[in-house]
Amino acid sequence: MAVRFQTAEYIPPPYSHVYTLEAVPRPDGLAVRYELTYLDREDLTEEEIYDEGFTPDDDFVWEGVLSSAWTKALRDLLRKGGSTDMKESDGEIHLTLTDAQGQVAEGTPRKRETWAYFCQELVQAIYEVSGKERALVVRFAKVDPEQRVQLVTVQPSFRERRVQVRVETPPEERTFPLAWPRLKPLLRSVYAPDYEMDKSFEATPNRPGHYLDPGEGVWYRFGSGVLNPGPDQEVLQALEQWLNELLEKPGAS
Repeated sequence: MAVRFQTAEYIPPPYSHVYTLEAVPRPDGLAVRYELTYLDREDLTEEEIYDEGFTPDDDFVWEGVLSSAWTKALRDLLRKGGSTDMKESDGEIHLTLTDAQGQVAEGTPRKRETWAYFCQELVQAIYEVSGKERALVVRFAKVDPEQRVQLVTVQPSFRERRVQVRVETPPEERTFPLAWPRLKPLLRSVYAPDYEMDKSFEATPNRPGHYLDPGEGVWYRFGSGVLNPGPDQEVLQALEQWLNELLEKPGAS
């Protein structure tokens, strides 16, 4: 498999970029080569680049072998997506597939969103394995009127394609796995709201309410620090449902 992805033409520098992913199944896992290149930064000053949260040296190359869980995931995707289910390349995402007989199919996959999300997960696994980014940790907290604190920690491992959940309801603690496909809707709910950075805090919550740490290491309170993105966009309710579901799920230990 080889994928080339380029941001849309309307995406300006320093955000615009292109990356290529090459993946080959091996007995010990999925051999991967990843190359990321940022585009059209010639007319930007270093200060402008830093102001947007980047550096002048953000290009990145990594080559290695990922867990066999990724080999299985790729084969499952190929089986569902079909190696010939492609259309003419749209210029943003271009997929090249070579089967065991050497036959090549290429273009933009009709199941574009499925492939795009798979590649996002794969890139996140690369960043995690390489140390470019720390492993994601999402935390929820629920504080009742008696100030009893219940904590839920969700720890996805992209390198292994598994999710571990820890629930702390003192004096008890329990852990259990969360099915990998459930991570996508969970993270969609986590990243949908608006966050008020000036209302975040580091200490464990102790005032009654619901709280969320979306992976930044700081807490946001529902309704003040974390808000619905619009009057007709109710997302906090989905987050509360996730929190309650995880709190009620029986543990493995």
